[in-house]
Amino acid sequence: MSARDYRAPASVERVQRRAWFVGSVALLLAIFGAITSPDKFYQSYLFSYLWVLGLTLGSLGLLMLQHLTGGNWGIIIRRPLEAATQNIWLVLLMFVPVVLGMSSLYRAWMDPDHRKAEPLSPLQERYLTSGGFLVRAVIYFAIWSALVWIFNKWSRRQDVDQENRTLRRQFKRLAGPGIILYVVAMTFASIDWVMSLSPHWASTIYGFIFVAGQAVSAMSLMIAVVVLLSGSEPFASVLQKRHLHDLGKLLFAFNMLWAYFDFSQLLIIWSGNLPEEITYYRSRLNGGWGVIAVVVLLFHFAVGKAHLPQPFDASDFKPDEIVGVVHHAHAVGLGVAHADLDLALFHRMHSRCQWGRSGTTGGSLWHGRWSRSAFRVPSRR
Repeated sequence: MSARDYRAPASVERVQRRAWFVGSVALLLAIFGAITSPDKFYQSYLFSYLWVLGLTLGSLGLLMLQHLTGGNWGIIIRRPLEAATQNIWLVLLMFVPVVLGMSSLYRAWMDPDHRKAEPLSPLQERYLTSGGFLVRAVIYFAIWSALVWIFNKWSRRQDVDQENRTLRRQFKRLAGPGIILYVVAMTFASIDWVMSLSPHWASTIYGFIFVAGQAVSAMSLMIAVVVLLSGSEPFASVLQKRHLHDLGKLLFAFNMLWAYFDFSQLLIIWSGNLPEEITYYRSRLNGGWGVIAVVVLLFHFAVGKAHLPQPFDASDFKPDEIVGVVHHAHAVGLGVAHADLDLALFHRMHSRCQWGRSGTTGGSLWHGRWSRSAFRVPSRR
């Protein structure tokens, strides 16, 4: 395989300019929302932050999975994945408002009056502290940033010396422990940043649901990008019929894994029927949130399961034909379903207007930065 420089298609440059513009305007609106209604802003901001965090860390997980297992499916999306992981520095910067809004977001364990009204357990008293929250956040970002830096640095070295088998073995040796570190850090981050919003409720599978959802979001983005750019270099000369089916089947597997984790949590809590646990689902399966739960079940799982790739005849498919369109539509649909509906159930975010501002800000700036990086480096063929 040789490395060549490709200029980004005009469509990518247009998306980048529009993303920066929309993100800048939404940033001003988000600042206005933070001034006029800080409590709603911080709640909505955390929700949208989880979305862009998921795209970044999900891409990191897929990148390490490709290095660990090999396979042509990862070669096609490796550059976009690497570009997405490089947004970890933007995600780190975007964590600052979460820190500034800690007293608003985490009143349940930071406000003395709340803690007096609903006392925490001795373990929670020791774990849920502002200092511990910040120290652990530094550890999480240090782990993720180190993995991003190492894999991108080695990738640039591989561009220069592509026949270096020692470097390939290094990728594989680090990928396995790297996945473990990523999952463990994300598990504790989900406890600190989301589950502690309701400190009297706990789930041992909570972090795995986040990890599986991040894989769904990242793979959805990659499939959408591959299909949209299938007519432009470098994808036009290397994309084959099996690549989209491999990616689609992986998305199907990640979606099934997410459903398994989510349903396992529901089944265990529902069968246990403990008052301190069932409150989580009672508030999410009734009223308006019950409608969203049904929509998640239908569009995040059932519809995706029905339309993602099944065994096929390789002779009747071309990437730019209808199957590519189906891949793209369902990739986008699953990505939106996870970002907008599944995370909403996790967070029970009530201010949709505020989410529109903060979510558009984070998403637009993230995609602007990502599209700038995706085609700035040589494409490995």
